[in-house]
Amino acid sequence: MQFIVGVIALAGLIAYFTGINFIKVTEYTIGTIVVLWITWIITSAVMVFTPLGDRLPTAQKQRFRGKNAPGTQIEPPNTRRREDAAHTDSIRIEHVRVTIQFSAWGSGRGIVTSRTIVPYEMHYFVDRKGITVPTAIEAYCELRKEMRTFRYRRIMNAYDPITGEIIDNLGLYLWDRQR
Repeated sequence: MQFIVGVIALAGLIAYFTGINFIKVTEYTIGTIVVLWITWIITSAVMVFTPLGDRLPTAQKQRFRGKNAPGTQIEPPNTRRREDAAHTDSIRIEHVRVTIQFSAWGSGRGIVTSRTIVPYEMHYFVDRKGITVPTAIEAYCELRKEMRTFRYRRIMNAYDPITGEIIDNLGLYLWDRQR
């Protein structure tokens, strides 16, 4: 709606300053917009369905062709990133024990707790740049003795409980251990 109002306002300004009939200016403006829109549709179709699209960079090909294949880049936990819940997917993870420190929710809000978990599934989405962004980890919590969901962005640190090795990027670590 705002776009249409803007086009009409632009046509009115052009008609006022040039002295041309307002109706003619509006018709030419709308016709130009329709031609540009049709050109964009044809260009997109050519990029998707012809070999010309094979010359595009991989990220653009995936975006044009609608492929949601995750990239090799996996974002570490980021508390400031919004999650795209509408386009999530998940992977199964082989049995591996990990100790995490995370910001708890609920009565202990803001308190950092440590849990040893056995992850079995990681939820993620792929952003516009082709980066895989984990959103949640489904895991067996050894402290609570039941399955829990851990929000990925609340995880602050992770390490191997046996060797003590620090895991810099938990998402990438789990991605490499998918079934």
